[in-house]
Amino acid sequence: MAAKDFYQILGVPDSASQEQIKKAYRRLAKQYHPDANPNNPQAAERFKEISEAHSILSDANKRKQYDQMRKLGAFDGFGRRPAGAGAGAGAGPGFGGGFNAEEFDLGDLGGGEWPRFDLVLMGIGADGHTASLFPGSDAVRERSRLVIAPWVSSLGVYRITLTAPVFNHAALALFLVSGEEKAEALKTVLEGDFQPDRFPAQVVRPEEGRLLWLVDRAAARCLREVS
Repeated sequence: MAAKDFYQILGVPDSASQEQIKKAYRRLAKQYHPDANPNNPQAAERFKEISEAHSILSDANKRKQYDQMRKLGAFDGFGRRPAGAGAGAGAGPGFGGGFNAEEFDLGDLGGGEWPRFDLVLMGIGADGHTASLFPGSDAVRERSRLVIAPWVSSLGVYRITLTAPVFNHAALALFLVSGEEKAEALKTVLEGDFQPDRFPAQVVRPEEGRLLWLVDRAAARCLREVS
């Protein structure tokens, strides 16, 4: 969901009134409803997008938050690494609301390069999320942007996060985990099958760096003992 433009999905301007949004939704929902398009997965996916867009834009508080994030460029290229351009130069076109790319320079990166942090300090939640990479979010599979702002349905908010490639280019990714409520998630992340869509913390695997876990006894209670 990180790159979706809900106004574009409904075919309305960002100045649209609630009545315009409602009319656009009803027209499109009728056109793409699964009952009117049996055995059509494309129509079903389109209907899902339309419903998602309406659920955000029809709610005043959610729309306000979405508009704020949209002005930051989080949905149209914020932090994208275009081929053949540095991070500072490439960020400019995606910034809305009067942002200047020079004020958001991540360094003199060449085309195809990522920033390399000396240290990224991580944690995990009881659901296996890390940073603001949550289970089931498209953000987990993002591979071209430095920063995105996915909608987190379990929290009802947008959350800005660095992406997995940024973490995986760090010299050291350090996880600090404490608390019994993290024990089962920690066991699955470290010892279970690789399922990053369900347990996003698994996606952090530095390519040319180190991965270090500092875990307290309560969080480690489900881990296998190593002799």
